[in-house]
Amino acid sequence: GNISCGNLVVQNIESVSRNILKVYPVPATDQINIVSPSTISQLSVYTITGSIIAEYSVNDNNYRLNVSGYLPGMFLVKCRMIDGSVAVSKIQIQK
Repeated sequence: GNISCGNLVVQNIESVSRNILKVYPVPATDQINIVSPSTISQLSVYTITGSIIAEYSVNDNNYRLNVSGYLPGMFLVKCRMIDGSVAVSKIQIQK
């Protein structure tokens, strides 16, 4: 359903799970390994304020994210599974 908050309309509220992803190492310098019990169809990386940085097509349970070009700081990784569910995890990049 839709939820209206003033001018903001949110459609198709997603079920978000925070505990199903295994993300390591944290903090990371070059690469982060992301392991999910479900097949990840799409992986998105966001700044902590919600700006999207990158999107990747995955179609696997494991993904190695190259973060060597990222600035140090905290980021969010959002994984959309093939069944439509979504998982979110924080990652920390350190140089």
